[in-house]
Parts: sequence; C-alpha cells; structure tokens
Amino acid sequence: MLPEENFKEGYLLLMSISSSGLNHIGVYLGQQTVLHHLQNRLSSRDLLDEWLLKCIGKRIRYAA
Repeated sequence: MLPEENFKEGYLLLMSISSSGLNHIGVYLGQQTVLHHLQNRLSSRDLLDEWLLKCIGKRIRYAA
C-alpha cells in the first residue's frame, strides 16, 4: 500500500481485519484520520497508523 501522504480526503479504504479477505471499510477524512467501525465498538476516528496501513487492501475514490 502507498504511504498515507498519497491518500486524498474521501477515499474509501477496503481492509482486511482478522481475515484473509476484504471485510472492513473506512473513510479517509484527511490529516491522517480514518472514520471506521470495528466489531463490538462504536464508530471512531482513528489515526491512519502503521497497523491500519497494513490492513488496507484497496482504496476507492469517486471521480465524476
């Protein structure tokens, strides 16, 4: 996965959390922040740290 400085606000981040396939999604909010919801937790804004970067398998950006 590319370094976090190449992410743009609004990207959808498809991730693998405790799985071999893509099973989780987050939204990149900018300033190294991701909005996402982990099982048994409330939705939260978390820093796009090394662990989340490793989980990202695909990113999607809407283009009009």
